[in-house]
Amino acid sequence: IVIDDRLIYVARDLAAPRGSWYCAEDADSEGEEGKFYVWRDIELRQLLGNDYGLAAQWYGVNKAGNFEGANILHRPTRGDLVRTPDVERIRRVLFETRAARTRPGLDDKVVLEWNALWISALAEAGFTLKRHDDVTAAQGALESLEQRLKRDDGRWLRVWHPTADLVGQPAFSVDYAALIDAATRVYEATGTRRWLSLAIETADELLRLFEDDEVGGLFTTGRDVPALLVRQRDTYDAATPSANGLGALALVRLAALTDNNSYSTAARRMLDAIGGSLTHQPTSHCTALQAAHLLQAGTTEVVIAGEHPELVDVVRTARRVDLIISWGEPPDVPLWQGRVDGAFVCRNGVCAISTSDPHLLLKQLTPHLSNE
Repeated sequence: IVIDDRLIYVARDLAAPRGSWYCAEDADSEGEEGKFYVWRDIELRQLLGNDYGLAAQWYGVNKAGNFEGANILHRPTRGDLVRTPDVERIRRVLFETRAARTRPGLDDKVVLEWNALWISALAEAGFTLKRHDDVTAAQGALESLEQRLKRDDGRWLRVWHPTADLVGQPAFSVDYAALIDAATRVYEATGTRRWLSLAIETADELLRLFEDDEVGGLFTTGRDVPALLVRQRDTYDAATPSANGLGALALVRLAALTDNNSYSTAARRMLDAIGGSLTHQPTSHCTALQAAHLLQAGTTEVVIAGEHPELVDVVRTARRVDLIISWGEPPDVPLWQGRVDGAFVCRNGVCAISTSDPHLLLKQLTPHLSNE
């Protein structure tokens, strides 16, 4: 339900032409914060009649409200999100009523970083849940970003806008980091070699343009732009992941997909550069900690050579954060050397004997089953 609702909202209300997405909607409308989104108790009573009691219980509504005398609808019971038919009927009435209100303003920029983050989420959700339309949308969005935000010389730009006034600003390191992550996840979801090639190309450019050659880590701006008094670093996760945290995570995963240790070594340099902050402020570095965990605990790579959709489906069911899948069009990377047919499960450079048996593959990917 949570995934469905968010995918529907972004596709419905933030879609930009040619398969990308705008930034956001405002909090204000008609000069009042939250007016489009909130509900007053008397309004709900009049609108819902006999259904008011159920709506109030489900959405935590009360007369005093929880925001300036009005109610921000929410679930007061954690984890209980499956809507009954009656609740779904109430929700539809509320949605249709809200649609008649004056809509908030739309921030109609297309930002490379934010689009790439959404592409990653869309591709992973689509692959794991076998939602082919979402995977197709993620792939189409990557193509759209290439057309709009990649210059002929290969340099990526940060923003596209319908007026073109903002186009031209070179992308930051966080844009490149998010793009690497998006390309690898679309590759895993589709098995299309082109996206792994894009991830490799972008990773090489990330390190060339942004890495600090002295102490490691990423600067925010590239060495190809006018020099600043101070080249800043983006190290703390805020509303979005930091460049260094996301860069490290994306490179660790790319290293696993390619069996190229130079990427994991670069990721380690990024983490070493912010190591003190990781220790003292771990909650501000969640993305970097994910990368550190994968470096420490290792990843499990599954190569599926040949046409074996049933084996790909096994990987969907066993999906976890340390699991990397490479399938479909064989890429020219060391991980695929000698892979002819079947599934190969690899860890720390050691691969099990190939199998074409879905049950055996599941046992290899689910350790507790191996003891049965």
